[in-house]
Amino acid sequence: MVAETDADLLVIMSMKDDVESSHASFTEFHRRYKKFLYFLIERTCSNHPNSKELIKVIFNNVLLNVFQYCESFNCSEKDEEIVKKKIMGWLTTIAKTEYKAQFIKTTKKVEEEMMYKSMVKSSISQSKYSYSEEIVGKAFEQIPKDRDRDILRTYWIFYEKGEKSQAKNMPDDVLDDLALRYNTTKENIRTIISRTNKIVKTFLENNYKK
Repeated sequence: MVAETDADLLVIMSMKDDVESSHASFTEFHRRYKKFLYFLIERTCSNHPNSKELIKVIFNNVLLNVFQYCESFNCSEKDEEIVKKKIMGWLTTIAKTEYKAQFIKTTKKVEEEMMYKSMVKSSISQSKYSYSEEIVGKAFEQIPKDRDRDILRTYWIFYEKGEKSQAKNMPDDVLDDLALRYNTTKENIRTIISRTNKIVKTFLENNYKK
């Protein structure tokens, strides 16, 4: 693949039926652009906490997008230097998108956790237990799987006090999204909500002071 042009590498990469050639072209493309891509991401992320991990995640995600969507790069230019600049611009656009996506995910997670704590505080504010954010955090940590914690956070965002089971009354589109995200059924999502709520409730009841 060393003799192929940059544009041809992307064309060959898109031919997923020829696994060997597709992977070989990706390897060569990676060799040619890894320094540029890493420097680009490093320059953007260097001042952020956990910058090394952030750089690694974005770098890998950009390359994954290149491999999956290589056919989306279109360039009719024949001059290889112009093509190279356009590829760099393409990679820059993908990197910016991934950079933004990481912070959207982070912000959403923080907001969900804050909402979860707020809802827990509200639900026990009139009970015989005194509120402690530290204990709530520890209660949440008793749920062993990230998946189950994410599902419970989502449940609490949509929680409204009522007579019926809130796990059964969650909006269908939310249940559909969770089921699709975790490749399971809506009934299993409800089961996870019920189970994790019991874990949190039991922990709070055993650790809150009157």
